[in-house]
Amino acid sequence: MSKEMMKLRGFSRVQIVKKGGKIVGDSGWCGPNQVTLQGFEGILYSIGPGDEPSYRLNSLALGTGGVPASNATALAGELSNTAGATLRVALASISHIGSKTKRYYGTINPMLIGAGSNISNIGLFFSSEPNRIFAGNTYASSALASNQSVYFTYDIQLG
Repeated sequence: MSKEMMKLRGFSRVQIVKKGGKIVGDSGWCGPNQVTLQGFEGILYSIGPGDEPSYRLNSLALGTGGVPASNATALAGELSNTAGATLRVALASISHIGSKTKRYYGTINPMLIGAGSNISNIGLFFSSEPNRIFAGNTYASSALASNQSVYFTYDIQLG
């Protein structure tokens, strides 16, 4: 009987782009990311029958903290608006890279975040509950200006 191990890993990249398309900040590919216990639990629920709600990755957040702990339920320092609501953005597009990688893309307008905000971590979230983080990572802190947008790419690999 052969045994096969499967790993679940995430890799992220965050770019800050000035109006006109000039890249002024690039985290490069960071990873592997920390997949939380809730992330593993969500994968298990998504491949088998159960009474839990649907586990689908649908949003991303930026924050000012570090890598989420393995038992985290939220992103450390997650950015919020003046009313205290999170500034999560929907994952704009999804593609498959080969047979074992799913890639998520999106853009965040810094006007939502506020000029001068520093960003240093990223997290992927499930749609089932507001505080159910799948995975996250950290990168060198960057300050945003009002004429910049944030582009992100997040890969989830099984292998």
